[in-house]
Parts: sequence; structure tokens; C-alpha cells
Amino acid sequence: MVFKKKKSELDSAADEDKKPSKIAEALQAVRLDPVALVSDVWDTLDMWRDTRHWIPVLKAIPAILITTAVITAVTWGNFTSSSTIVATYIEKAEEVAPIKEDGREKIKTDNKLNQGTSLRDGTTEVAVEKPAAELAAEESKKLEAAQFADLLFRRVLQVESKNKRARYYVANQMSMRGNRDQARSMMESMAPPDAKGYEPAHTWLAGDFLQKLSSGVALDRETLNHHLAIASDWAGTNPGLLAIYSQLLESEKRSREAIGMMQRAANRDPSHYLALASLFARYRQPIQAKEAVERAVQHYSASFGKKDEPDSDRIAVAEAYLQIQKLDDSVKVLQQGLMLRPDRPALRRALSNVYRIAYRMQLRRSESGIQANLNLLNAALAADPTNPLIGEEVALLQPMGVKPDDTLIQTLQKQLAAGNATAVTHVLLGNAYYGRKDLEKAQIHWELALGQDPNFVLAMNNLAMGLALKEKPNFDRAMELVDRALVISKDNPEVLDSKGEILALMSKHLEAIPFFENAISLGPYRMLTREKLARSYEAAGLPGQSQAQWEVIEKLKAQIKKNQEEAAKMQAAQQEAAATIAAEAEAAAAKAATQPAEFGTENAQQNPSKTAEENAEENASKVKTD
Repeated sequence: MVFKKKKSELDSAADEDKKPSKIAEALQAVRLDPVALVSDVWDTLDMWRDTRHWIPVLKAIPAILITTAVITAVTWGNFTSSSTIVATYIEKAEEVAPIKEDGREKIKTDNKLNQGTSLRDGTTEVAVEKPAAELAAEESKKLEAAQFADLLFRRVLQVESKNKRARYYVANQMSMRGNRDQARSMMESMAPPDAKGYEPAHTWLAGDFLQKLSSGVALDRETLNHHLAIASDWAGTNPGLLAIYSQLLESEKRSREAIGMMQRAANRDPSHYLALASLFARYRQPIQAKEAVERAVQHYSASFGKKDEPDSDRIAVAEAYLQIQKLDDSVKVLQQGLMLRPDRPALRRALSNVYRIAYRMQLRRSESGIQANLNLLNAALAADPTNPLIGEEVALLQPMGVKPDDTLIQTLQKQLAAGNATAVTHVLLGNAYYGRKDLEKAQIHWELALGQDPNFVLAMNNLAMGLALKEKPNFDRAMELVDRALVISKDNPEVLDSKGEILALMSKHLEAIPFFENAISLGPYRMLTREKLARSYEAAGLPGQSQAQWEVIEKLKAQIKKNQEEAAKMQAAQQEAAATIAAEAEAAAAKAATQPAEFGTENAQQNPSKTAEENAEENASKVKTD
């Protein structure tokens, strides 16, 4: 019986094994009726949704997220060192800050955008002005970035109160918001006046000192030099600040250091090679001046020939050539620019000034007086008839010894007879006759000058004054001429002075006063104009202003005398320094000629393993310690 029972159980188990599993049954059901399965799943999910309380769950989600964030932050803070936190904040702040550590913008806002292509060649993009709304949006983004960076740096100060980078940024932002006193206090805490501190703070303070100095505030020059000296060693210092430091060093008769500092500025920004060439030229170092000019030309000429080459680049190259007296090259580079695009008044004015400077350089004194090449003055006038400096050159002939005597008149009349008379010739003859009180003949030549060049401002101005000063003045024609001259050259102090004087001669002193004042604003040391203004104040019933003007005149005379004395001392010091440098250069050259060059030693001037810029920087630092 037992055996039969067990056999029965075994048979039953075998039958169970032969039955299909639940999974197999489910798969079989899907194959037979897939729609029923989908319907069952949908019903199950629908019932699950209906049985849940969703509103409390949704309300709890924000609290859960905030709690998770707080726990994460606290946990991160507990397991992270303060130095890591500071580094993280600073890295993020540096990333979003719109200005660099040296205070300059990372990317300057460009108010132009490129749109379309040129109709001529189909390749050159045409720059058009960005919409005001877009510019405003960019400025708003920069402001937001600056505020966010400021917030991050303030977080750094909460963790590490003496972090100099964060303190510097926060102080700089204070300064930009107008809180300059508090910013200065923070900068001074990082950059003491008697020791080396945080270099960017020294740089900021140096700029702050120079800003005050330009406003006429008396400052401690020793402290200023201290900040500048430290700032000059920082790689982030603006090269323009180094150039200013060079000028201060030169004013203190520290010519070697001035040259070295300008060399540093030029190495960082090639645009300063022009000023470096001028320094070398002043201290009689023609070889170095020529090298600096070549560097300046190389830098500025990179834009030549481009569609929108800036006038300033060609003018800078012309000035560079003038430093080494290459007048022909200076003229050539400006003329080429005018051939490319004639409508460039800045180039015309520069070309006129090159001819004028060449004229000044070729003035020679002889037994018979000053020998002047008037052809160059004529060329200057032809290049730009509105150049007021041409009139000043003509006016200076008499103070320099070219007096309105018979010799001058005969010389100019020979030009007339030879058919070589120009507008300048007639103006000079007119001036000569005016100096001899012969207004009739003076008027004739000024009229002839205007006949040759209707836009010759000096001729208009002189003729207007001549007509107003005649025994029977022609004020209507005089006013017409002077007004025309002001249309052509509105900021010409000589013409403004003339209009004021003509109005004063007409007893219109209240109308004359603004013209005298405008002339003085353009030329504060115009003593004769100030005297005319003082007299017009008196005649207009303003004795207080008249007295004040006479007092200013006396102070200016004293200042002029002092400036002349200081200039004479400076010139003597420059000549002495130039002679010393030249003598030492000759001695060094003679020594080098008799001894083999030794590279790698302490006194070596050039290291062949370094670039020219590295050698110049190293030599500049050596010069500073000489």
C-alpha cells in the first residue's frame, strides 16, 4: 500500500511538471489576446492612481528638494577644507567677472556688427551700428556678471577675510560705483607706502595718485614713485602706466631709468616704440632711435592697405620717421594714404604739419638774418589751407628776426617778378607792410593771397583786422571775413581773438567778451587776449572781472618765467645726460673692439639664447639699478 501511494504521488508530480508555467500561460494569453493584456495593465495603473493622495505628495516635493540641498551643502562643507571652498568661489568669480585682475575689460563691448557682404566684391563684410537695445542688453549682462562676481568674492571674504584677490576686486567695484575713498582705504591696506604689498593694489594706487596729480593736487612724489616702482614689476600693469612712469623719471633727471621703463612699456605694447624713439633721439642715441622707429613702423604699418585702415596708424608712422629726420618717408606714407582715399582730413592736416616741421627744421640764421625755405610753408598750405599752425609760423618770423624791412620786401618782390609768388608770399608781404603801418599795401597783398587761396584762414584774419583798423574802418567786410574764417576753422584762437577785437572796436564789448573767453580757453597763455578781455570787462561795466583778469595776467607772467627757467634747467640736464650716455657708449664700443664678447656673464648686454624682447626686458631691469 505504501508503495502504491508513493507511486501515485510521483505520477501526480510528473503531471504537474507537464503543465505549462504561469509565465508560459501569460505569454500564451498575449499571443491569443494581446488587447486584453493591455486593458488589464491600464486598469491596474488607473486603480493605483485613484488610490493615491497626490496633492500632499506634490506639496512635499519642494521641501524634500530643499532639505536634500541643505544636507548636501552642509555635508560638502563639513568634508571640504576652507581653502578648497575659497578656490572654488574664486575660480567661479574669475570666470564670470567682466574685468581682469589688472582692471581692464576681458572683452570690450563692440558697438558694431557685421551684416551682409559688400556689393562690390561679395566677400568683404560691411560693419553697421548695433541696435541700441542690443548694446543696452550687453551692458546689462556685464553689470549682472560684475554683481555676481562681487557676491562670490564677498563670500570668499566671509571664509578668508584677508584674501587679497577678493579684497582687490571688491575695492575695485566700490571705486567703479563712486565710493573711491573706501576703495582707496582697502587698497592701502594691501599696498603699504613703505613696503611691497599686493602688486595690483600698488598699480591701482599709482593710477589714483596720477589722477589726483593731473587735477593739480599736491602729492607725495616719494610715495607715488614707490607704488609705480612696484607696479612696474608686475606683469599685469598697463603699459600706459609704465610710459607715464618713464615721463616722471625723466622729469626727475633719471634718464637711464626713464629709457629702461619706456623700453618695458614698448616690449608689452609696441605702440610705445614711438615714444621710446623720441627718448633715444633726445639723449643722442641715434642707433637705438632708429631701431625703435623700425619697431614702431612695423607695428603700425600692419593695417596699411586694408579697407578701413585707421588714419592714426599712418600718422604714427609719419611721426616715427620724423624722429630720425626721414622727412621724405614721412611725406610718402601720408601721400600714399591720401591716394588710397582722398577724403581723409586728418591725413591732410598731418601732411601739412610734416611740411611745417620740415620748414622749421631748415630755418637757418646767417649774418643777413633768418634764412627760411618758404616753399615748404607753401607745401604745408597746399596740403591743408585750414591749418592754423601755418599762420603761427608766419607770425613767428618777425620775432625770430625776420623784420619787415626793405630786404625782406625786396626778396618777396623778386618772387613776384619771377612769377613764383604764392599765397604765403603775399601774406608775408602784407604782414611786412602792416608792420610798417602801410595798411593800404598790406590790404592789397592779403586780398591777392585770398585770390590764390580763398580758404587761407590767416589771410582772411589779417585782412579783417586790417579793414577794422583803418582810419575809415570797413566793419561790415571785416565781420564777413572773420565769420568766414570761423566757419572754416571754428576753434582757431587767433580768429576768435580777432572777432573779439573787431567787436570791441565797434564798442560792442558785451558781444566781444565771449570770443575773448573762448580764445583763452583754447590758449590759456594768450596774454594779449587776456589784456583785451580785461579792457572789455572794464568798458562793459564789470570792474570786478577786469581786476581779476589783470591779477591772473600777473600770475601767469610769473608762471611763464618759472616755466622758462625750469625748461632751461631741464634742457641743460638732458644735454648733460645725453653727453654722458654718448661718452659711455663710445667707451663701451672702444672696449668691445679690443676685447672678445663674453656672453652669459653678469655684464653681458645680449644673451643669444633669449629673444630680443627678453634681452630688452632684462637690460631695462639692469638700467633701473644703475
